[in-house]
Amino acid sequence: MSENKTRKWNEDEIELIEEYSIEGTKRYRFHVKNSNIIIDIRAPNRETAWNKVFNMLERTRFKNPMKNP
Repeated sequence: MSENKTRKWNEDEIELIEEYSIEGTKRYRFHVKNSNIIIDIRAPNRETAWNKVFNMLERTRFKNPMKNP
């Protein structure tokens, strides 16, 4: 199975930049490409982490500040 480290969300690319554990809890760090935004997610697996980051962006009505206004 190939590791998909970048996915599209609306007009932005989201990149999984790090997977790590703290005290047995899996965490995933994402970067919104072409921005200075990093999102840290706690999740039991990678696919759940992707879902959580997309839901977070949707709930916050995220607009990339580095793109044309």
